[in-house]
Amino acid sequence: LGTPGGPAAVACGAGRLYVAQPLDGRIHIFALDPATGAPAAVPGSPFAFAGLRAPSELRLDRRARTLIANDERSGTYA
Repeated sequence: LGTPGGPAAVACGAGRLYVAQPLDGRIHIFALDPATGAPAAVPGSPFAFAGLRAPSELRLDRRARTLIANDERSGTYA
């Protein structure tokens, strides 16, 4: 995945891969196959989140239960 005009932000944890697309404001979520590591899109992916227009940074908490995204346009976190 990638977008023209800028890199995608990436986070990985707990068998999931998260990819933020800054140009369309959505976050793609993939389940990683435990045997091969191959990604498969989770149902409904990509996801749009209210107030998140240009995700530029992704972080997971220590337990990989909460995803935090920074919006480069507003400087806020969602």
